[in-house]
Amino acid sequence: AEEFAWELSRLGYHDLAARFMGSQLRANEERFGDKSEEVAQTRLALGEFFLRCGEWAKAEVALSKSLEQIKLKHGAK
Repeated sequence: AEEFAWELSRLGYHDLAARFMGSQLRANEERFGDKSEEVAQTRLALGEFFLRCGEWAKAEVALSKSLEQIKLKHGAK
């Protein structure tokens, strides 16, 4: 899913790619639970996507939530 979204973005479909990644995030939340490793990784990819698109505020939200989840799961190190 992530590779597909990156390809959409590369072709200039940034909004569609962001919606697709958001859908993938919601699907992973439903499947694995909102505090799962899979959701944290998906949110991390979403944050990276927003960084590459220059959407700093959205990137900050996604990345900080992802890091928070990872710290809870694995500790601060």
